[in-house]
Amino acid sequence: MIDGGKLAYLAKHARGAVSINSTACQVSIRRGVPTKVLGRAIYNHRTIVASGSLEEFFSNPQPPDVEAYNLFRRFLLLTVQINGNFYSRAGIELALDPLVEKLFAKIDPTDAFIRHRGPAVVEAGALKFGA
Repeated sequence: MIDGGKLAYLAKHARGAVSINSTACQVSIRRGVPTKVLGRAIYNHRTIVASGSLEEFFSNPQPPDVEAYNLFRRFLLLTVQINGNFYSRAGIELALDPLVEKLFAKIDPTDAFIRHRGPAVVEAGALKFGA
């Protein structure tokens, strides 16, 4: 177990990552490091993180589908997530304009994403774009 350090550096040198549900997993996934999530995570999909047991993960770690993760992350950033926070003045200022823009958008951000990119479908266990 590691308690602290620069996540990007640790992920760059890791052979695998295991967590309950953490930003650390997203860092490791983006760097192509085999990743196992033990808890409930929005990114816990078999093409993105290991789906088998811990024993299977440690005996045969498979790298994540970084392209599928990037697609999923882009979808979240464009549709439901907003940078910022509600705990500091700087975080509120960062979040305010995008929040208002999404609240009053003439088209739902999810619909706009799908119209622009085509529907994302699950095909043979992999996230892909298609009809």
